[in-house]
Amino acid sequence: MANGYDLAGRTILVTGSSKGIGLAIARLCAENGARVLVHSTKPEDCANVARTIPGSVGLACNLADPEACVDFCERVAEACAGRLDVLVHNAGTCPVGTLPEQGFSEWERVLRVNLGASFLLTQRLLPCLRHPGDKSIVLISSVVVRLGLGAPLDHGFGLRQFAAVTAVCALPARCSRKQQHERRLTGRM
Repeated sequence: MANGYDLAGRTILVTGSSKGIGLAIARLCAENGARVLVHSTKPEDCANVARTIPGSVGLACNLADPEACVDFCERVAEACAGRLDVLVHNAGTCPVGTLPEQGFSEWERVLRVNLGASFLLTQRLLPCLRHPGDKSIVLISSVVVRLGLGAPLDHGFGLRQFAAVTAVCALPARCSRKQQHERRLTGRM
């Protein structure tokens, strides 16, 4: 059901859009007139979703693989003819279990998908977002980041703090060291 936002003529990429919140975002954008690029790790999931959303294009990519992310961005740029209006970072992964139960390779995968892919996709797709008109980059997070998984020493706290530090490191040079330090302490960007 359309909600009154006019997205006609806009192209929107929604990562992790084969199910859940990502699928709902993709459908809502399409119902409001946007051309949607849907993403999933599995090509068959992309194809299935693309069949249900008129005018959409399905593009598969394993976001845990940085080289695959670079190739994915090239395919996105081609699919949107170099003009992207909205980039929605919805894809994410969450390991099962508590921090003491997880191996370091699993932690690295979480960082590659949840943070690294967002960085790479944003960096590589910036040329597609640099055109006249309104553009947006949307980062979707899990409630796990705020609440954790319910066990002491879960990974949610670490990701939240790491994301805040990473965002602070990416601040424009015009921010003073004092402003950067304050943002680091408060987590406000």
